[in-house]
Amino acid sequence: KYFENTKLLEEVAGNYKSPLNVYNFKVEVKGGTVNADFEIDDGKFSFPLVLDDKENLKFRICSSLAEKKNFVTFYRNKETQKVEFLNYDRYLYKKV
Repeated sequence: KYFENTKLLEEVAGNYKSPLNVYNFKVEVKGGTVNADFEIDDGKFSFPLVLDDKENLKFRICSSLAEKKNFVTFYRNKETQKVEFLNYDRYLYKKV
């Protein structure tokens, strides 16, 4: 399980951009933990992510943000099965 989860964490790691490159969302894996550095209308944030639903690539943000802003969901390309997008708040970010 550990190596399976490590592979998944490495798959979601990377830099993502919102439409028109307005906002950045960076996902890093360090020492088996995942951290997100991102910006939205409310400002810049940095929080750890915890795997919530492995099958649906859903992570919980460890914060006191509003409930609807406590999740990050990643999406795979149906053909390549590579992680290419993430959704946070109302934005769909594309991996660059």
